[in-house]
Amino acid sequence: MTKEQRKLNILIVEDEPELGSLYQEVFGMLGHEVVGIETTSRGAIDAVLRTKPDMVIMDVNLKGKGTGIDVAEFISGHDASIAICITSGYDEQTYEEELKRVGRYRFLMKPITFDRLDAVVAELS
Repeated sequence: MTKEQRKLNILIVEDEPELGSLYQEVFGMLGHEVVGIETTSRGAIDAVLRTKPDMVIMDVNLKGKGTGIDVAEFISGHDASIAICITSGYDEQTYEEELKRVGRYRFLMKPITFDRLDAVVAELS
């Protein structure tokens, strides 16, 4: 974290627990606080309401009903100040129509490098 960046409270929404734990480790090394790791859209929405994060990083594909894009749409309508980073193994054009429902977001295609993750956090903070 540079002097210009502030410490963020980040919610991770990822259906692969190992990847969620890796993100948590990276965000900790960058000086940020992870306020939760969720694997479902319902869990993500509940966590957003409960923890009021500064940023949510989430996969498009989640366990159970709903997608990360559905959650991003909810967040955009609920609190537009929450930064959203959407991740996927597919490129952004795959979700072009669905992403029109989301306000401000940043898209990262997997695999995500440490440097790209740091740059997106800096951009969205």
